[in-house]
Amino acid sequence: MAFAQEKMTESGEWSLVEVGEYAGLVQKDDEEPEGVAELRGYVQEIISQTDANGSGGIDFDEFYDAAQAEAEAFGEEMPSEEELRGVFDFLDHDGDGEVTANEVVNAIVEEFAEGAAFLQKLRR
Repeated sequence: MAFAQEKMTESGEWSLVEVGEYAGLVQKDDEEPEGVAELRGYVQEIISQTDANGSGGIDFDEFYDAAQAEAEAFGEEMPSEEELRGVFDFLDHDGDGEVTANEVVNAIVEEFAEGAAFLQKLRR
């Protein structure tokens, strides 16, 4: 509990950056965040289960099929193909038509870091 108390701000709350550091999603110095390797393994496991052609990544058809299966499993409405394409293109950072675990993890970490930076600016 001492660690948690040390990480609290003066208001008694954790900052988003501190939560990210604790969760291992925000980089400290030049090292890869601790939680990133674990997250990458988890994402790779999901991609492996979705990767019908065994390429090591998922193409848009595999992405679409996985989204459809998830929507059906949870009784949710299927997102439009346009919405799915937007998410897929966002994740496919190098534009090669396949999404890899590294691309997903990088997107998560970048979004988290951008959100943390934005919130820090709002606090000032």
